[in-house]
Amino acid sequence: MTVLGPQTAASAAAQLPVALIVAATHTSLGIGRAGTLPWRLPTDMALFRLVTSSPAGGSSSQQQQQLQPPLLLQPAVVMGRKSWESIPKKFRPLKNRVNVVLSRTVTDFGPGTYTFSSLSQALSALSQTTSSSFSSIPPVSSIYIIGGAEIYAEALKHPAPSRVFLTTVYPDDEQALQCDTFLPDFRRTGEWHQKPTADLRRLLTEMQCHEAVALIPPDGEKVKENGFEYEFTLWEKR
Repeated sequence: MTVLGPQTAASAAAQLPVALIVAATHTSLGIGRAGTLPWRLPTDMALFRLVTSSPAGGSSSQQQQQLQPPLLLQPAVVMGRKSWESIPKKFRPLKNRVNVVLSRTVTDFGPGTYTFSSLSQALSALSQTTSSSFSSIPPVSSIYIIGGAEIYAEALKHPAPSRVFLTTVYPDDEQALQCDTFLPDFRRTGEWHQKPTADLRRLLTEMQCHEAVALIPPDGEKVKENGFEYEFTLWEKR
């Protein structure tokens, strides 16, 4: 199999929206502890499910019309092996999504999954699902990168992603969470800028994620659950 470089894959994936979706602590961008999430945030999980399973997750009506015959577009979720294994078996593969697992050693993660050895390979293959009748992958409307840390770090360096759906968590004592896995601090690179909450609501509305819009608190307010406060933010590449 030919291995495509990031620039080549970015060009191929340009027709599809590519985004990261992640929850992280405000200061250090901690995202995990001992292979699991350091919190349980039901509203955040609900928004994750709604956004990543939205059939209109960024695909245009023109893109839909170009499919012959018309086919249902699904979002794709791209994850590393450890992230896949951290999902309870009863929820694997994630419903209403094309599940893609990245691994250099394992080639098959079971029915309903597609495996690639690199992020660039996955982005290239996913971008061609609506233009090639020979693709074994169902037609994809959008791509969400959902972890873990190494995959996020690689994605932030890749040209293709243009958005980050970041749930910012404000713990009372961030050190007490003992996070051992972190997201690179893309916020301070100058390459990304945070959009107003109104823009997040507008984007979710365009994606037909009306239930997700209802989960966004009024401006200036945070979600409060299980001893945590957090907010939903949208970052876009400059």
